[in-house]
Amino acid sequence: MQGKRNGGAWGIYNGPMVGEPTGLAASEANQHMGRANGFFIVVPEWRGFFEETDTRRDVMVCTYQQRWNAKLKAHEKRELKAGGWYCGKWRREWMSPDSWNKNLNYGDVNFCPLRYADVVLMAAEAYNETGNAQSTAWELLNRVRTRAGATPITEANYEELMAARKKTHQLTFIDDTTPQGKFRTALYWERGFELAFEGQRKYDLIRWGVLGKALKLFGEASSVNKKETKPYPAYQTFTEGKHELFPIPLKEIQSNPKLEGKNNPGY
Repeated sequence: MQGKRNGGAWGIYNGPMVGEPTGLAASEANQHMGRANGFFIVVPEWRGFFEETDTRRDVMVCTYQQRWNAKLKAHEKRELKAGGWYCGKWRREWMSPDSWNKNLNYGDVNFCPLRYADVVLMAAEAYNETGNAQSTAWELLNRVRTRAGATPITEANYEELMAARKKTHQLTFIDDTTPQGKFRTALYWERGFELAFEGQRKYDLIRWGVLGKALKLFGEASSVNKKETKPYPAYQTFTEGKHELFPIPLKEIQSNPKLEGKNNPGY
């Protein structure tokens, strides 16, 4: 990254909080990891859905923050309670030291818009939806799981691996009484485990037609939303048939006669 704005905010806003180093000479500052705001917290229940052996769990969710100790002139880890955990995939401590203090508000982490695991899971979904390649669909999904250290899932062990999730988060909006339905349910969880915080989830839920239902399920069940102040209010304000889309800007409506002056439903 060169210059003040030739960079992005990955790990600055959507990573764990890192206290800004203070009381340092300019020559010392670049020995420390800069700062990160830590604006976003995760729905804590998701961490518990992972198997202990699944290496993605502790990458997806960061359970600590980095506080600056001015006396020691060093960052110190501070563990947090559930409800205060951060998105963990982009962290200052994982970035190159060369980028730490080029700019406090930006980093030089490149965002990957499409990963191979995403392609594999898309292929698995396509095979399942054709109804003719169930074994291939499971094999592809399990390539992603075994790479992460998770137990391969099949129709045979499906109920066992889903039992804990069903106690609190039964996906009533996906019928898993059929082979295709079991795979759809497994894929619902797997894309969440693999692609969390990478900008995919909303569009998956829209494609599956369950965005509002999923928001309601997790919003009502989450321990952090039991408090008077609810950090995840979207499930209360979501309108089915409207909020799957954004409104079309007035300028676009006025300049495109094909729209006939109409906005998206509900706007």
